[in-house]
Amino acid sequence: MSLAVLVPSRGRPQNIERLIEAFDRTASIAHLMIGLDADDPELERYRQLPNRAWIHWHVAENTRGVVAWINLLADLYTPLYEYVGTIGDDNVPRTRLWDERVIESLARQGTGFCFADDGYELRPKGTLCTHVFLTADIIRALGYFGPPQLRHLYVDPVWMEWGQRTSIEFLGDVLIEHLHHSNGKAPLDDTYRSADANYRGDHDAFHEYYQNGLMADVQKIHGLRLSQHTHLHHRP
Repeated sequence: MSLAVLVPSRGRPQNIERLIEAFDRTASIAHLMIGLDADDPELERYRQLPNRAWIHWHVAENTRGVVAWINLLADLYTPLYEYVGTIGDDNVPRTRLWDERVIESLARQGTGFCFADDGYELRPKGTLCTHVFLTADIIRALGYFGPPQLRHLYVDPVWMEWGQRTSIEFLGDVLIEHLHHSNGKAPLDDTYRSADANYRGDHDAFHEYYQNGLMADVQKIHGLRLSQHTHLHHRP
């Protein structure tokens, strides 16, 4: 049972190099799917990074932001993997065999979500999944990993809502550190500026989705869990 980890990146080949090194040190099962924009001025530097058998590189035109990239990669890999997740290119796994812990959690839930401690000191631990892992049946049922009306921001509160209303586990002793500019762990760069510029649009899109789309998606996830529970209890 393997885990596909989807990571869009733009303008940060040094972050992807750091992430590859972290996977080398800490992961045993996870495969890394990296999405790059064709117009990224740093594209050639990405191409010079170390490669591994468990890394898959994708370059695409006009993906229009992180959520679109996650959905594109999910379309490719959800049919092939039982477990799928996404982390930012500014995340760094610190806990050895974190990927095995993720798979254990998701296998135990059957259909559900999990996330680790992101080391973000400005909020209480376990209150927001800035990265997330889930069973692939959820993506297949919903038709997306993140609501496509979102561009970058506010997708993590959506994942949290899905999980809290269905099934989610916080792996508090697993650290996948978020090295973000807002907590002083990274410089403010053009990629962060571009994301922050989408704040108002993503804020409004999130609230529209919360009012008009959230519960329909939650019911689809509940349906998966109910179907699975029924199947288990009627197995001959």
